[in-house]
Amino acid sequence: MLPAVTAAGNAYSVRSEPGPDRVVVPPFREIPSGVVYVLPRDLAVAIGGWSEAYPVATAEDLDLLFTVWATGHGVVLDERVLVDHVGGATVRSGIPGWWKLARTNRHLFTARWIAMTPSQLGLPEDHDPAVVAARLEAAAAAAAWMERTFIAREERDDALQQLAGQQAREDRRAGGEAAGWKQRVRSSYASLRRSVRRWPASRASDDPPSGGIGEGKPSRGGSGEA
Repeated sequence: MLPAVTAAGNAYSVRSEPGPDRVVVPPFREIPSGVVYVLPRDLAVAIGGWSEAYPVATAEDLDLLFTVWATGHGVVLDERVLVDHVGGATVRSGIPGWWKLARTNRHLFTARWIAMTPSQLGLPEDHDPAVVAARLEAAAAAAAWMERTFIAREERDDALQQLAGQQAREDRRAGGEAAGWKQRVRSSYASLRRSVRRWPASRASDDPPSGGIGEGKPSRGGSGEA
C-alpha cells in the first residue's frame, strides 16, 4: 500500500489533494515513487526486506517494488491519503555527491532486474516456475526500457551542464556582461530542453512495456524512488 504524495520524481502517485479511490497499480507498467510504503512485516521478511545492494541515496524503493510484484503480490495506491512531501530534500541536504550515487544506483537497479533469476527471490516452495518466469520477463523488459530512459535523461543533463559552463567561460572572456550572458543561457537552455525532451523516445529501438514506465505522462487508470 502506498499513499498519494504532493511531490515525487514520478508523477503517477502525485496529487494536489486527496482523492476518493484506491487503485491497483499494474505490475511493471506504472512505477510509483517509493516515498512511503506500508506492508505487513511478515511479507517484508518473506521477500527479503530492503536490498542492501545499493549505496545510500536511491533505487532501494524501486527494488522493493519489483520484488513485491515478482513474488506475486499486489500494490495499491490509496488516493484517500495524501502525504505532504518535499522531493529530494534529504539527499540534497545530507548526502554529499548524491546525484552521482543516484546515477550509480539507477544503473545497478536496471542491471540487477534485467538479469534477475528465481533463485534470487524469496519464493514459496510451491511456486509455479512458469508464472515466475513470466513475471521476471516482464520485470526485465521494464528495467531495460528504464535503462534507456535513464541514459537519455543523463545525456540531456550533461549537455545542459556543459552548455552552462561554456556560456560562463564566454562571459568571463567578454568582460562579465552579466545581463547578456543570462539572456543567452536562458535562450540556449530553453532551446536545448525542447530538442532533448524527445530523446528517450527517439533513442529507444522499441516501445516501452504496455502502459508506459518512468517519468512521462502517467496513466490514471491503473497500478516509482526508490
